[in-house]
Amino acid sequence: MPPDTERERAATFLQRAGAYLIDSGILLGAWFVAFMAAGAALTGLEDDSSESNLIGLFIIVFGPSTWFMYQWVCNALGASLGKKVMHLAIEPIPGPARLPQRAGLGAGNGFVRTIGQVISAVPLGLGFWWALWDPEHRAWHDRMAGTRVVGGPALISEGSALALSEKPRSDHPWWKKLLSARRKEDEQRALEEALAADMPLGAADRPFSVRLGRWWIVVLQAFHVVLAVVFLVIGRVFQWDWGLMALIGGLVLLTLAGSWPELYGLTQKLTISGGGVKLEGLPGPRSVSWYAVSRVLVRPDLADMRVAGISTRLTWSASALPIDKRKEILLAIRARLPESVRVEEWKGQQLATFVPGAVVGAVGVALLFTSSLLGIPSGKALGIRCSVTSEYLRTRFDQPDQRGCIVLRVSGPAERAGIRQGDLMIEMNGVPIVSGSQFSILFDSSRSDTFGFTMLRSGEARPLEFRFQMGPTKGPKEDKSDPVFYYLRARFHSERKHIDRDIADYSRAIELAPEFDIAYMYRGELFQEVGDLAAARADYERAIELSPDLGAAHQWLATVDQDEGEIEQALHGFERAIAVDECEGGFTRYNIECAEDYLLLAGLYQGTDIEKVREAAQRSIEFYPRFAAPYYQLAVDHYFRDEDAEAQRYAQEYLAFPRRDVDPDRVAALRALLSETPFNCDGRLENAPRFHCPLSYETSTP
Repeated sequence: MPPDTERERAATFLQRAGAYLIDSGILLGAWFVAFMAAGAALTGLEDDSSESNLIGLFIIVFGPSTWFMYQWVCNALGASLGKKVMHLAIEPIPGPARLPQRAGLGAGNGFVRTIGQVISAVPLGLGFWWALWDPEHRAWHDRMAGTRVVGGPALISEGSALALSEKPRSDHPWWKKLLSARRKEDEQRALEEALAADMPLGAADRPFSVRLGRWWIVVLQAFHVVLAVVFLVIGRVFQWDWGLMALIGGLVLLTLAGSWPELYGLTQKLTISGGGVKLEGLPGPRSVSWYAVSRVLVRPDLADMRVAGISTRLTWSASALPIDKRKEILLAIRARLPESVRVEEWKGQQLATFVPGAVVGAVGVALLFTSSLLGIPSGKALGIRCSVTSEYLRTRFDQPDQRGCIVLRVSGPAERAGIRQGDLMIEMNGVPIVSGSQFSILFDSSRSDTFGFTMLRSGEARPLEFRFQMGPTKGPKEDKSDPVFYYLRARFHSERKHIDRDIADYSRAIELAPEFDIAYMYRGELFQEVGDLAAARADYERAIELSPDLGAAHQWLATVDQDEGEIEQALHGFERAIAVDECEGGFTRYNIECAEDYLLLAGLYQGTDIEKVREAAQRSIEFYPRFAAPYYQLAVDHYFRDEDAEAQRYAQEYLAFPRRDVDPDRVAALRALLSETPFNCDGRLENAPRFHCPLSYETSTP
């Protein structure tokens, strides 16, 4: 072909750039979906170090490898999806020392072109830009592989990579062929058409040989397997749950089952020559001579074929091959078949491909079912449940009379680190631990996934140090004869959605252990929540009787006294809670118990002693600054003292809390304060927000 015509056939730089952008969009979409799927499996990571490691590993492993596999397969086939959309194709340049002219480049030359693309991309993409000024619009990788990208008439020229038939390309667009509903019907008529076709002259003189599997599909499946192995390794590094591992394994096996004919066919090579039919596979080569052939069976779609001889029967599947290649196999057999033997329709299914694929698929389904039983973790956890120390727990686990959080349940990372039930947690990340609620808030406030603990253990002379990361955890083995089981189920599993059931669980724990002091305390909290103050008082008093140093029991009993109007008794209860919680002179960082003690005390003083309200609210913030109520109390205090700047500062801090932590009426009042709208303390101002006003200001007009 003249050089001018060659240049006319060559794709322009803009056409190639458009195809590359389409391919990039496809790859980025696949990468994003895969990354989001992996991220969903690890939802709950709080520390950005582990998440960064995962992102880095994903970028290093999945992104480049997916790009390389996509380009390799597309180069081998002669066109990528983007090139097909732009009506472009890759074809070899014939001539001395050049690639032979044929459809596609093949695996080896496709690999060379892909390596060339990597080299083209290294110097800031210079190898790709080279096509902009190259006379033949060829990039570096084109020259390395001896190829060119063509468009227009080249697509239907003889030997072109996309010359699929003698019909004009516009009659058979690739997307229409893939989506055609009549494709299966056409395949079912393949046997009829192949038998009716005329035999070309000299068809019996040329040996015919074909691999029954397509290498590029097998490479893709191998890539899936390798990627699954990578994820399994990542899973062990990040301690994924076995349910997630079973899910990945099941998906991989189902993928392999769907491509089993390809995998099995790749091991087989079919050769048809003048000597007979020869099938080479894993069991070894077998052959049937033409004189021994007694029967030829072929399925209507030419997917399965069988040649039966006197003592040997060859059976193979050609389902991995395109329909045209299957017709070529049958044509090669017909050209040499003795006249006494006819090709018959075979309605059976050969077990060589069906049964192994079915077995692999069944194992995959079984793994998926197993993963649903094991459960897939939604995130990571420490694997610790602990409770404030009490007389019952100290006696049961032989712990000293020291403040801390006794471990009642351990699983996952904590169990692997060596922590046991009954250990007394006294520090986490250097912060003293005095209760389960304080431990939970401190844990939720941390942005790390690595924690250090100091534990006391019965029989050990010195405290034990533990340091470990969060990881997946499963529910530990439960003992329903243990009162702790019912206590934990009521305490942590219902989130107050089933108060009656929780009360029953606490009652069952008390039935099994009548001296279970904190079970009385938390059951009393539920009675108070449903309005049964008498039952709540009885449980609080019983808890204090069993364990006099339970600060929460004193605190909640005081709130019952306050609700019943026993102000002096309530004041004594709050002061007692402050004393047993060792708030005076105690540590102030994340001391939730003392913050609650002073917060409730400030509420008690509201309306009786404005000075003590301010003092108690400030002390509450000092112990824990993330309770909203003290800021409201201080805003009120400063407002009625005409200290507007301080009142507005505390009001703004209160309004900055999440909506779930604030009261709507108080929000309205403080917003009015910021806008200098009048307040209503005595009901005389219409449509004005109400403050909870101190007694000393009840008759004043704000």
